Amino acid sequence: MKIYVDDCAVNKRVEKGIKQAVRFFAQNERLPLITVVVVTVADYRKHKETKGAFGFTSQLGKKGLYLVTISRKVANGLAKGHRVSWVTIFHEMQHVKQFQKGELYYAGKKSDTFWKGVNIEHVSYRNNPSEIEAEKVGQEYADDFMAVYYDPQLTKLRK
Repeated sequence: MKIYVDDCAVNKRVEKGIKQAVRFFAQNERLPLITVVVVTVADYRKHKETKGAFGFTSQLGKKGLYLVTISRKVANGLAKGHRVSWVTIFHEMQHVKQFQKGELYYAGKKSDTFWKGVNIEHVSYRNNPSEIEAEKVGQEYADDFMAVYYDPQLTKLRK
């Protein structure tokens, strides 16, 4: 597995944490050889529900290469140990798994989104089965990951 983190917007500690989280998920889910590229972009202020914090995952070309985009707000939350930011990372990793298994895919453009062969482009985010699953898994993995790797007294990841 290869993990690349765009380090121009995150410090080394956050970069290490993201890599640990991606490995933690991939090993537990027994994902085959994959390459994950994590980049940080400016907060999307129009996204009112998340107050600018968001994540987005896409498959790049061939199976096994994935781009996970997170907002700076999520990256800053990781540095501060905010659970919701770790949930976002694992939520996006669940989408990586969904792409890898062929359950989730985009046919040309994001508006043509398919979940297990059914076009779900008109399904709202809150009712989207891929998002519901990703949120549930993200919550569970964030709790497990933080219990193993995160020491709230030290505000940093354990080695």
